[in-house]
Amino acid sequence: MQRPTVGIIGDQLTTTAVRAAGGEPLTGSPTDIVAADPDAVVAVGDTGLSAAANVGIEATVVPVDAGHSVQSVDREAVEAALTAVIEQRHETVELPVATARTPLGESRALMEFMLVTGEPARISEYTVVSRTERVATFRADGVVVATPVGSSGYTRRADGPVVAPGVDAFAVVPVDAGHSVQSVDREAVEVAVVPESGDRFR
Repeated sequence: MQRPTVGIIGDQLTTTAVRAAGGEPLTGSPTDIVAADPDAVVAVGDTGLSAAANVGIEATVVPVDAGHSVQSVDREAVEAALTAVIEQRHETVELPVATARTPLGESRALMEFMLVTGEPARISEYTVVSRTERVATFRADGVVVATPVGSSGYTRRADGPVVAPGVDAFAVVPVDAGHSVQSVDREAVEVAVVPESGDRFR
């Protein structure tokens, strides 16, 4: 019987736990792992979890020591957690991911992303739209869009809203602009950057 494949993003020391749980470890870059189409993924630390989200992992992800924002297992519990996944005795929780599209391409973020000008000390104009309705327009050094998982980070320190897990909204906070923007519907939020040329990207 073929052992289920388990991608490992982050600390490679978890290969022993993967084998003990009955899995075949896959190592490499996050891009290599998603291309291999693993049966499950172990993501170590918040960096590993963010990398898994960025490459669009569709398999079940077991977060390990991923910080206070996400339910995760301790390193010592990886074998038991992964065994439950392999034996399909686990419960899954879906987390929203934010997507940023610019002329340079597309990026995904599990926690937050920041749009800033490419030139130091240059102010840009940003427009926040939700379901075709303009929520806010402001000039700022940048803007942060945070998922519920990421809203307890920078957005909280910037006096932005902390979005509770399960709430279908993102937090949008200007950077150093003296503005405050409430949470907005995540399915419809759009942040457009309006440079001086008038061309937009979002």
